[in-house]
Amino acid sequence: MIHSSIRYHILSFFFKVLKKFKFTKKDYLCQTDLLTDMLHYMK
Repeated sequence: MIHSSIRYHILSFFFKVLKKFKFTKKDYLCQTDLLTDMLHYMK
């Protein structure tokens, strides 16, 4: 189990990347699936 602060930093970095780049809806959904997989793996 990963410490919650580390998880928070990963999430905040991920959303910074999302804000930095303007994804199309398809790409955004793909990224969201990736995030879901990451969270599932980190539990």
